[in-house]
Amino acid sequence: MARIKAQQITSKLQFTATADDAAALMLDIEARAAALNARLSEIEAPEKATLAELYERLNAKLVVLEAYAEAHAEELLPEDRKSAETAKATWGFRETPAALKQMSRAWTVARSIETLMDAQETGMIRTKAELDKEAIKTAWGNDPAKLKTYGFTIERKDEFWFEPKRAVGAVVDPHSRDR
Repeated sequence: MARIKAQQITSKLQFTATADDAAALMLDIEARAAALNARLSEIEAPEKATLAELYERLNAKLVVLEAYAEAHAEELLPEDRKSAETAKATWGFRETPAALKQMSRAWTVARSIETLMDAQETGMIRTKAELDKEAIKTAWGNDPAKLKTYGFTIERKDEFWFEPKRAVGAVVDPHSRDR
């Protein structure tokens, strides 16, 4: 794709003309993107349906394979092995990463934390303090003195924005070159 050198605008007339050109380009891009998405959807929908059916068939096979393998692991796996092969596949059992869980309902997280603190087990409990910036902005956003007391300031700036005018019900021909 060729690199386009940005031109400098030197007058209000040029600004207006460039803004109208940019609006026309934005609408053209939107129309072309919509047309492309419509064509892609026509192709994608039947393939997604086929894939969904294939995944359903695969999952059904994997469920029965897993059930049989778990029930017959000693017979299917060589001694001291966790995997085996068929002509077209390798299969087996993998140990999942260790997950720490509460033993029972009697052991809540709060009770575990309390017990660890009582035993003075250091390094087993972490706390994290973080600012709730939205709460600060909501509570003190209009009070610069209060913000300053805690080392804050509210920063706002104007940003340029641009949007084309869209006619209600207007259909843009994505292939039109009359712009």
